[in-house]
Amino acid sequence: MKPYTCSKTGKKQFFFKKGEIDDWMEVELQNAKMYPTVENPAVNIESFVERHIDADLDQYAPLPENVLGEARFEPGERPKILINKNLTIAAVDTEGAPAWLRSKWRMTLAHEATHVLVHRSLFPSDKSQGTLFALDDESSDDGRHGTYQHLERNEGRRGPVDWREVQANNGMAALLMPKGVFITLCGTERERLEFAPESILEGAAETYQLAKALGGLFDVSTESVQIRLKELGLLAMRGQVRLL
Repeated sequence: MKPYTCSKTGKKQFFFKKGEIDDWMEVELQNAKMYPTVENPAVNIESFVERHIDADLDQYAPLPENVLGEARFEPGERPKILINKNLTIAAVDTEGAPAWLRSKWRMTLAHEATHVLVHRSLFPSDKSQGTLFALDDESSDDGRHGTYQHLERNEGRRGPVDWREVQANNGMAALLMPKGVFITLCGTERERLEFAPESILEGAAETYQLAKALGGLFDVSTESVQIRLKELGLLAMRGQVRLL
């Protein structure tokens, strides 16, 4: 991993080849001894953050209503992961909270965890150090500290445009739906539902049913599973059989 200059904007950013963030998150889960199994595929993301990531976690942060979570970096301090208190109360503390709300809470934790794992090296570990390279970061007036906000509007298919938010979303998916287990269970669930491989197409009813089943297993949203299926190349092309 190294900084490179984007030819379109002239700004510098981290560049990852396809699959590198997936591989990185798989290693992190293995190092934490929390890599899931096909019998228990839902990652305990709260324990992963608390036990494995060197960051301070506040799940009851008084954030603005449209901010689901934040990752904050300050020179000389441990990174901070903040989760909107209203989200935590509604998704975790409220008895009978809907699955989609818990999924949003889990995805927010994983998103901010990825920021810490992937982007902490962009900022100095003490006040005497400079940044790794010029960030052109609007969230910091001197480039030495930063705050990454996971906004409500960044949920869904359109997603964010900032490269760090795109990478955090990729890491989020890789942490909550690790590639190896996800591909295995995708095949298992497709066979259980008796869907032919060629029926798993983008927008198809069978794909939605498969995504809903997988979402229940991984404790994530149906929409996020559909995106994951596409990103991992598990959707068949029309007229082409893809073996899962």
